[in-house]
Amino acid sequence: QISLQDFANAHNVIRAKAGVGPLVSNQTLASYAQNYANKRIGDCKMEPSYGPYGESPAEGHGNLDGVDAVKMWASEKPDYDHNSSRRR
Repeated sequence: QISLQDFANAHNVIRAKAGVGPLVSNQTLASYAQNYANKRIGDCKMEPSYGPYGESPAEGHGNLDGVDAVKMWASEKPDYDHNSSRRR
């Protein structure tokens, strides 16, 4: 099992390549994410939270860990519009 630090490190490698600063710990976001995960733990539905924060869900088969999820998100970079901060 990977740690939260492994997950953050994987994000930060991708962020550095994009010229964006590293992730910063934020307890408000961490609590929000944990509460949402707790709601989905029973059904694992890929539903947006419709909350105030952006989300990057990932779904896979077998053993998909956080580092693998980051790699999946990074592979979608060509579909991302930096001007609108949205997927094309």
